[in-house]
Amino acid sequence: MNRGFSILIGLALVLCNPFVHAGESPLPDIIEDDKDREGLIYERVNSSSFMCGCGIDETDGNIKQEADSFCFLTPPEHLGSDSYQLRTDRVFPVKRFGQMRRCWNETKTICPAKNGEAQMSQTACCLATDKVFKTAYYDLHNLVPNIKGIFGDENIGEYNWGIVRGHRVGIRDCVVKFDTENKIAEPPEKVQGNLARIMLYMSHTYGFKLSEKEVKMYKAWMRYDPVRPIEVIRNNMIERYQGNINPFIGIEMGGDRLTYDAGKINQYPDISGTE
Repeated sequence: MNRGFSILIGLALVLCNPFVHAGESPLPDIIEDDKDREGLIYERVNSSSFMCGCGIDETDGNIKQEADSFCFLTPPEHLGSDSYQLRTDRVFPVKRFGQMRRCWNETKTICPAKNGEAQMSQTACCLATDKVFKTAYYDLHNLVPNIKGIFGDENIGEYNWGIVRGHRVGIRDCVVKFDTENKIAEPPEKVQGNLARIMLYMSHTYGFKLSEKEVKMYKAWMRYDPVRPIEVIRNNMIERYQGNINPFIGIEMGGDRLTYDAGKINQYPDISGTE
C-alpha cells in the first residue's frame, strides 16, 4: 500500500477514535542504548534546542554559533562554561507519570533491597519492572534538548506546566517563569503549543491523567501557537526511529484538530511487579 495513503487512513482512524492508542495498540518502539538515543536527540531528531531555539549542529550535536542569536554570546558566569551546553529534558515530567505507576509508589515492595544492596531508586525500579513506564521514559516525542543551566538552579523536571506570576529566569526571549512554592512553570510563548502537543500526546498514548483545567489550557496554547514545519519534520523523523507519530501534530492536519476528552482515556493496566 502507498505510504502516503496509509498515513491518511491512519489519521482518519485517529480522528474518528482519538483514543485508539490509549491501551489498545502496541507501545511505541524504544531505543534503550544511551549513546544511540542521545545521538538521535542531538544530531537527527532536533534541529534546535527546545526552549530557546538555538540551532544544533547535526555533525557534532553542539550548539551552532549563530551571530543573529544570543546562542553566539558568551554564556553568563553561573553556567561555568565558555559555550552553551545541552542537556536532555522530558516535557511530561518523569516524577509526574511515575506517581501514576505502582512501581513508583511501592518501590520497596516491588524492588526490595537484597543481600545488603542499596534500595533501588523509584526510577530504576520502574525501568526494571514496568514496560509502560520504561517506554514513556525513553519516548523520543517527550525527550527534548535544552541549554544546560540557563534557568539557574531550577530543575524543570520538578515542575508542572501552567500560567504563573513567578520569578523569571533565562536570557532575552528564552525565559521561563517559576512559581517555586506550587512547583508550576510557564514556558516561553513561542513553545507553548509545542509543549501542549507533547503533553497531550503522552496522556493520549499512555493514559497519563491530566486535569480538565490543564487540557483546556493546552488546547488554548495549541490555538495560539499552531504547528510549524519544524514540528512536522521532527514528528516524521521520530516516526522513522520509533514507529509512531504524535497525532496532535500529524502529517496533514493542524495540532488542534484532534479532539481530546480526558474522560475517555483508557489507561494501560498497571502490572508492575507481576510476571
